[in-house]
Amino acid sequence: MILKPHFHKDWQWRMATWFNQPMRKSHRCKTWQAKAHHITPNPKSSPLWPVVRCPMKVRANRDLSLEALRVAGIHKKVAQIFGISVDQWQKMHTESLQANVQQLKEHCSKLILFPRKSSASKKGDSSAEELKLATQLTGPVKRIWNVYQREKARVITDEEKSFKALDSLGKARANAWLFGIQAKKCQGSCRTGYGEEKIKRCWHLVVKKKKKGITPERHEVAVETSTGAFLLWLSVTMRIRVQSLAPLSGLRIWHCRELGCSL
Repeated sequence: MILKPHFHKDWQWRMATWFNQPMRKSHRCKTWQAKAHHITPNPKSSPLWPVVRCPMKVRANRDLSLEALRVAGIHKKVAQIFGISVDQWQKMHTESLQANVQQLKEHCSKLILFPRKSSASKKGDSSAEELKLATQLTGPVKRIWNVYQREKARVITDEEKSFKALDSLGKARANAWLFGIQAKKCQGSCRTGYGEEKIKRCWHLVVKKKKKGITPERHEVAVETSTGAFLLWLSVTMRIRVQSLAPLSGLRIWHCRELGCSL
């Protein structure tokens, strides 16, 4: 089948040419410069972005959280006047929260706030001397730098060779998963009426799982003291929240007859 093309539409008379693009670009640039000179000093071009840490770099995020504004002492309605981007659903953790609070305080210390009416200035507006010293900001509000620290080549130690990352991660997950069960079991089984020293002594009766043949006889048996058991005792008895119970991996808490504590 042979197609019959239709080339009778006179397309060459219906084309729009733009040969003056370089001159139009120059005209737009001059117009923008004249407008910027007329309204100088004007507000900054972009809001203040929060700093977040990605897996491989530090970059700018979209909005700041209300908690960061509260710690920095800035009201959420005043933040829009200061040029701070805010999101009520945004959440920040400890390290990013501290970094962004410090960034907000530094931003407010360098900020010059012009009054809406020159005749009536409100609380928080800059003084007349500061307004005279104001200069136009041409670059970004705050540049984010990625600092990379290179380590020198060295010999791998025996401890690093023997370390098993997969096993340590599994033990950490198990400790985090079973922490509430172990604490509840201990809290329910320990008798009331004993002092803290006796309960602490009970928690110190800890031996490793490998030594299954050893059975402690009351508190007179000298056994290994575990840091993890002491942390767990603090979390249950003293009601102190323990973040990590990694030392408890591979340990077994035995029965103490004298205190009547079955663990």
